[in-house]
Amino acid sequence: MIASGGDNPVLDESIDGKDSVFAKAFLIFSSPIKNILTSPALFNMVQGRVKDEAAKSHFVQQPEMKAIKGAGHEAGDFFFVPKGLGKT
Repeated sequence: MIASGGDNPVLDESIDGKDSVFAKAFLIFSSPIKNILTSPALFNMVQGRVKDEAAKSHFVQQPEMKAIKGAGHEAGDFFFVPKGLGKT
């Protein structure tokens, strides 16, 4: 699970007043993708962007990535695959 900030408050809007800093970063790095992207790789990119954008508003925001407890897939991962990849 990738979350915008755990138990701490998060920014609901970016500086431009549109999407939250987390949603904006997630959309920037997850679409469009050209190669298979793992959730840890996506998290690393999103986390840095969120921290930087929040800092511009003098706010500390720390996204989190954790296993979904009790789902039976604690060691699993999500893969983001570009549309059409592998089709012949």
